[in-house]
Amino acid sequence: MPKRYISYKKDDLLEKIYKIVRASENAIYRRDCNEMILYFVRNGYLPTSMRKRASEIVGIEIPDGPKPPVESRRYLYAIQASDKVKIGYSANPKSRMRSLQTASTDKLSLVWQCYVGDDDKEAKRQEKKLHRMISHFRIRGEWFKLECLVAVRGYRVKNYYTKVEKKADEINSSLDSEYSAVMANL
Repeated sequence: MPKRYISYKKDDLLEKIYKIVRASENAIYRRDCNEMILYFVRNGYLPTSMRKRASEIVGIEIPDGPKPPVESRRYLYAIQASDKVKIGYSANPKSRMRSLQTASTDKLSLVWQCYVGDDDKEAKRQEKKLHRMISHFRIRGEWFKLECLVAVRGYRVKNYYTKVEKKADEINSSLDSEYSAVMANL
């Protein structure tokens, strides 16, 4: 079993791979090592498949690189599709809109978003509260009539925690200014 490569120093790893390239008579090893070095120099990391191959060649287990940060902010959003609006919550409303677009024949657009906190539970609670507030506009599920947008844009998040509420107000005011700038350009 290969040793664990605890101190993951890129230069050391590249130097080891380069030594193998120079010393090895195995053409496949030389080719693989050259590919790894070139990829690493161009991109700054090794993908999973190359990392496994480098572990086999060098004889040390190379750990995964740093994990990308998990998006912690949660937003309520309104996505418009012709005469309907979908109201929901997501960590990334634009990405959510793109995923909905693949299943929709209408052109979708993100018309509103509002920061609700860093917690899924709080976001779900705020979403349900907003859905109850505009329930008389409901078409089906999370889809509502277009007329509900007036009430939705006026919705402000009231959190249990004052600190979160202040943060939400700051973020929402910046989102409001972005929205008004977009609407002014239409």
